[in-house]
Amino acid sequence: MTSLLSELRRRNIFRVAGAYAVVSWIMVQIAAITSASFGAPDWVMKMIIVTLVIGFPVAIVLAWAFEMTPDGVRPTEAIPSDESIASQTGRKLDWAILVGLLVVGGLLAFGEFIRPAPSTETLSEISPEAMAQATESTESDLTSIGPSESDHQSTQSIAVLPFEDYSAEKDQDYFAKGISEELLNVLARIRGLRVASRTSAFAFGGQNKSVQEISDALKVSHILDGSVRKSGETLRISAQLIETTNDNQIWSATYDRPLTAKNIFDVQDEIATAIVEELKGRLTFTPEGETGRTVSLEAYELYLKAREQSNQRLPAPLLASIGDFEEVITLDPKFSHAYSGLADSYMLAFAYGALPRETAKTEARKNIDRALVLSPSSAETLTSAAMYDHMFSESPDSQAAIDYALKAVAANPNYSVAFHRLGQAYAKKGDYEKSLKAFEQARTLDPLSASILNNIARIQRLTGDWKAAKATTLDNIKWNPEQPAGHIALSVFYFYEGDFLNSFLSAKEGQALNPNDPTPPIILKEIFIKAKLFDQALAMENSADTQAVIAFEQGDFEAARASLPKMQDLTQKAYLAFLLKDYERAATAYDKVITEKSYNALKADTDNLVDFANISFVFGKLGLPKSTPYRSRLTDYFGHQSAYDFDQLNQLWAGAVFKASGKTPTDALSWIDRMISLGQADNMLEGPAFDSLRTAPEFVAYQARMSENRSSLNTVIKAKLADPEPNWVKVD
Repeated sequence: MTSLLSELRRRNIFRVAGAYAVVSWIMVQIAAITSASFGAPDWVMKMIIVTLVIGFPVAIVLAWAFEMTPDGVRPTEAIPSDESIASQTGRKLDWAILVGLLVVGGLLAFGEFIRPAPSTETLSEISPEAMAQATESTESDLTSIGPSESDHQSTQSIAVLPFEDYSAEKDQDYFAKGISEELLNVLARIRGLRVASRTSAFAFGGQNKSVQEISDALKVSHILDGSVRKSGETLRISAQLIETTNDNQIWSATYDRPLTAKNIFDVQDEIATAIVEELKGRLTFTPEGETGRTVSLEAYELYLKAREQSNQRLPAPLLASIGDFEEVITLDPKFSHAYSGLADSYMLAFAYGALPRETAKTEARKNIDRALVLSPSSAETLTSAAMYDHMFSESPDSQAAIDYALKAVAANPNYSVAFHRLGQAYAKKGDYEKSLKAFEQARTLDPLSASILNNIARIQRLTGDWKAAKATTLDNIKWNPEQPAGHIALSVFYFYEGDFLNSFLSAKEGQALNPNDPTPPIILKEIFIKAKLFDQALAMENSADTQAVIAFEQGDFEAARASLPKMQDLTQKAYLAFLLKDYERAATAYDKVITEKSYNALKADTDNLVDFANISFVFGKLGLPKSTPYRSRLTDYFGHQSAYDFDQLNQLWAGAVFKASGKTPTDALSWIDRMISLGQADNMLEGPAFDSLRTAPEFVAYQARMSENRSSLNTVIKAKLADPEPNWVKVD
């Protein structure tokens, strides 16, 4: 045995093995960085590792059988012992190993500071079981991931209400709410426990609602509330657990600790452990690792403040949260949740009109990349990545966003925001069935969320369930009267129903709540044009597009035609060219719209019906075959239904154009009649689709009724402008 070891040492077998291991490790690290940067598929990395593993015994055999000499490679057995230079080769291998180890050390140190940009196609690993469950849901049932409908009545459900600030100065409300939210996040990691999300639970803060009222709204069997008191360097957290079926307190505790970040986290974990014990179900709780937390009390307090500002979803607080998150990162550069929080604030600031797109896109990407390095399996980080891809990716299929969101759901099935982003990604892809399932899962966790309710209403509307969509929107306003999203969505419903006065009032309410939201001015501009209040329309948007449309509305067709080349909105440009019978220009613009909106891959729905009808008409006029598939989709949508089976102006307008360009143009008359009866008021009857009907007595009567609708709308809108509500944004 001794002679074998001696021979192994003489032939440098151990040195070769060490050098091979060091070089292989370096090659794997380099391959990992470069494959992620170039978006290489997973099998590339696996192949490299397998090749290196297979190469190890080969290298050992070659080192045993051969020796490098000045004359080249020779069999070891053929070299006399006095001619062997194995000892010199061994010293060179020693130096090679030493250099290799220095390189390894350098790479490890450098890895703490470098921030590689992960590909949106190569995602971080969580657990094979969780990811398999999440991925399988893309082909089956999303409800298998998160809480089911039966969980609404489950004994294992809880809502965390905002803790009260018992500090002497009453200046720690953000800290008390932050502690509550952090505790909610800790409880959300307990498998088998459904936790109502922050937005819904915190809606009951300070409202003095009964336990039963809260339970009925959030559908939970337990409520956790409490208080926080900061006094100098001391922290007191009190908490109680209430069973909602009988309003009994089943557990309570008070924790007095020195004020440090570690003690705060320890108390949160202790409360979670106590709740697991009290509920006595099949619950398991694993405290969070250090990657998602900070040891800096100053950073933690500022983080809570920044997150509270970001949760307000309004321009000024969002911009303030950006500054605070950046300061948190300065205090603790390894606090991963601060990076994902900062990225979210940048994206939300863009969404709510407070920042330009490119600024938000650049800064969000940078911070998401850093968060993915620090905490690649965090549900918050993965959800931020999904939001980024949904918001900024040019890809129509949203697959990267879907993958990120599914991993976030697998990491934390109680995280409603992950389901929310999953629903948005599926909606962008056009898969409304899976989108609605994901949004409903989000609603189960966060039943009062304004943004979730708004998205559910949108998908219900797109899938033709108009009644349910409007009911969801009214429910949204009931629970979130101070949030603009519900009022703006209701304005859109009223607009398509032909109720332009209530659409106007709802848009003004939404605008008052968020003057920077871009949607209310668009709705108001359209209503002003319908009411022939052109100066007010230009005050909403004084662009070449608006000027061209107003010229057409005023009957100045030459001015409208001259403005076509200056128009920026492709859909509006194509529509106006269609109305002006400039079919070549309309076809060119619609070709671009088709590509931009991926229309060739979509079925007809309430959002694209008008475009589909106009595209079919324009290409048909030019004798182009691409008219046929769009006409076929319209046939599928309308079927054998009559005009009186539809209640939306866009449906009726598309149906009128579709019927007017068919074999019996007079079939369009009932659609026009229905549309005007609902309140339609514009110049659309001047369009070429109705040229064959222009002399029909019914059509002449319809034109007169349309004119009356516009006059009536002009009167009521001017009356409202003359007597504005105090909170309305002034129209100059």
